[in-house]
Amino acid sequence: MRLGRIRDWVAYVFYAFWLIVAPILVATFIAMKGESGPIESFNRRVYPVEVTPGMIVTVESDVIRTKRCSSHVTRRWINNKGDTFVTEEQAIPLLPEGREHFLAKLQIPLVRYSGVLTLRTEVEFKCNIIQEYFGGTILPLSDVTFKVEYNG
Repeated sequence: MRLGRIRDWVAYVFYAFWLIVAPILVATFIAMKGESGPIESFNRRVYPVEVTPGMIVTVESDVIRTKRCSSHVTRRWINNKGDTFVTEEQAIPLLPEGREHFLAKLQIPLVRYSGVLTLRTEVEFKCNIIQEYFGGTILPLSDVTFKVEYNG
């Protein structure tokens, strides 16, 4: 008889928890949906674009943030057949709103061909606790195409 009471008590606590938490989660997700993006403007410059395997290229970015956010950068190197063969990830800590200037040095992958190599970049901004756990606003940047000269 006692075991039945414990089960009933656990069930009541479980259902009471969800009766309280569910409306809060729904309201939070609805409020988040109407939230504006974290970037007012973004400019990027990559140089040089005529490269050799192993060469270092410079990526300069000027960003004006409208919110305090952390971010996660994913860079994918795509070969001339359209296959992703190198993926790099970088976590950027919580940064305040305002203007920022980023400077990154990237190494061209060691490919054994001459032709086109594409850098595809996505930045995921996480501006609140819900986005930290369930995913943030993803900003896909324009692809950068490099002309690779391989000298076997």
